[in-house]
Amino acid sequence: MKRRSFLAAALLPAAAAAQQPPPLIGVLRVGGRADEQFEPVFRHDMTRLGWEDGKTYRTQFLFADGDSSRLPALAAELVKAGAKVLVAFGNAGAAAAQAATRDMPIVVMADDLVAWGMVASMARPGGNMTGVSILAHELDVKRLEVLHELVPQARKIGVVIDDNFARLGELDRLQEGAAKIGLALTVGHARTVPEIAPALAAFVAAGVEAVEFLASPFLNGTRAIFITALAKMKLPALYEWPETVEEGGLVAYGPRISLCYRHVAVLVNKVLRGAKPADLPIEQPATFVLAINTGAARAIGLTLPESMLLRADVVVD
Repeated sequence: MKRRSFLAAALLPAAAAAQQPPPLIGVLRVGGRADEQFEPVFRHDMTRLGWEDGKTYRTQFLFADGDSSRLPALAAELVKAGAKVLVAFGNAGAAAAQAATRDMPIVVMADDLVAWGMVASMARPGGNMTGVSILAHELDVKRLEVLHELVPQARKIGVVIDDNFARLGELDRLQEGAAKIGLALTVGHARTVPEIAPALAAFVAAGVEAVEFLASPFLNGTRAIFITALAKMKLPALYEWPETVEEGGLVAYGPRISLCYRHVAVLVNKVLRGAKPADLPIEQPATFVLAINTGAARAIGLTLPESMLLRADVVVD
């Protein structure tokens, strides 16, 4: 009996370890479940990287439903749930995750984490955060130039900005770029769904002739609302991600969001296998896509310049 009891006691730690659940990945999303893009791409890439959903890893997705003020509480909830790694999006999401924990690894997809003071450098982030820099604000002026080429007759441009994700001096730089090519900007502020209608009404009042969307997880999460509304208003609009054109948007210029998501999965994989965020360089997309939807153009009576169609990497009809 004594020998049997000793063996049972010796085997308890191993049995307990075998019953431990797989590591939990806590994902903090700004938008809502209905417009979720990241989850299917992430699960596919985790499988490609050798992980099995529910067996070798688990996920918990929490959605702010477009209300960024909820992000800190959601991040704290994921920490309390015992996540092995947090995944967050946008600078507000990154800040919420960092405020919730300085120990748990964090992988973010945001813009210029160095400028926001969240990491020490691109090459060696330090601390508990690494991620993907999407070059969002660096492309603001370039996107305005693309929109001007697409609709050269338009001189009054509406700019949709989410102040929760705006970078200091962003609008000033865009105003300077607009002045150089003879454009006048009207700014529409939208941080929540109720603010969308007033922003669009301001464009109507100002006689806006085309619209540019600045980078924002919230604006991307509500893209379907904007696509429908701007089509009814017969206004050409340029979006952040090429995938939006495949969903009915008119034009977009930038990296594919699915590729950026893939970088996130790669970093999560490295963290789960023991790498420290402090030692993982911030990754950046290197390929940018010009996407145009000719069907969306016809629907609003817009004739597209042949030169733009020839330059486009993706043309959707």
